[in-house]
Amino acid sequence: MADIVILNPRFDISFWGLEHCMPLFGKQANLPVACLGLLAALVPDHHDVTLVDENVEDIDFDRLARADMVCVTFSPLAVQYHTVDVPLGQTNILVKAFGGRPESVSPAIHGVRHGVPLYVGQPSRRSRVGKDEVARFAKAVYEERRANHGVMLAWNFGPDARKAAQILAARENKRIDFVRLNLVRLESDEFREHVISKHKNYGPLLSFIQPPEVRVAVRRIKPLTYEFDVSESVSLNKDGAIANVQWDFHHQAGKFISTQGYTFLRDKKTKRAVLVVEYTFPQAGTHTVACSVQDDQGGERTVVQEIEVN
Repeated sequence: MADIVILNPRFDISFWGLEHCMPLFGKQANLPVACLGLLAALVPDHHDVTLVDENVEDIDFDRLARADMVCVTFSPLAVQYHTVDVPLGQTNILVKAFGGRPESVSPAIHGVRHGVPLYVGQPSRRSRVGKDEVARFAKAVYEERRANHGVMLAWNFGPDARKAAQILAARENKRIDFVRLNLVRLESDEFREHVISKHKNYGPLLSFIQPPEVRVAVRRIKPLTYEFDVSESVSLNKDGAIANVQWDFHHQAGKFISTQGYTFLRDKKTKRAVLVVEYTFPQAGTHTVACSVQDDQGGERTVVQEIEVN
């Protein structure tokens, strides 16, 4: 039996979230997240499932560290992909993800898998394991566990680390294996193939929405009047197309309020979203402009920029 936590990260502020209205109703989210219940229902009955929605409550990282598996959802309302930083429990989570059992007896050994000691490198993706870490781990494996085999998990391994492992194998018969960690995007074919190879029936359920790529071109037409063009923006979702563009020409940090007359604009002939607009500012100076672009697959992204108006 596995202890599984399904985590739904907090939404970024968006047009659809109604975040600024929720306090008026004493609520924290406008709709329950249906995917949490669906995912829980797909888990076999003999496993324990805990649902965590960050839109309702803060993340308990100690609880995540105790879980055998932590599954993180991706929301189409997110402006960008969420990452969950688990400074204390990250080592335990990686050990469990590798199929091991976390341990804290030795600072140099973070867990055991089938009797083989495990070491987890630093959380930063730019970090690199060097010869010193290899030497300390090999020493702990031999002196504390009386073993000659260990496995190190890390983002990167330096040339000196690999050379140190080769020397240990040749001179002292100590085998240190390296496992390089890698991030796989949820919407990638690699992830889909990995899941379907183990659970063929899950294929139809794997649908991940990406925010569009937004490109804004600004051109001065006359004093105080500017043209804003997002025609180079594209949907990153399969068969997706830009469905709507909204503008906030007096943007305040954290609050997107569409300027009157610049929401759900449609071309009268094509009925498609208007991608080029003009706006006349009331006065010269520095103005913050926000543009929110949605595609017809549910993807949304908001970009903010400052322009000097004259």
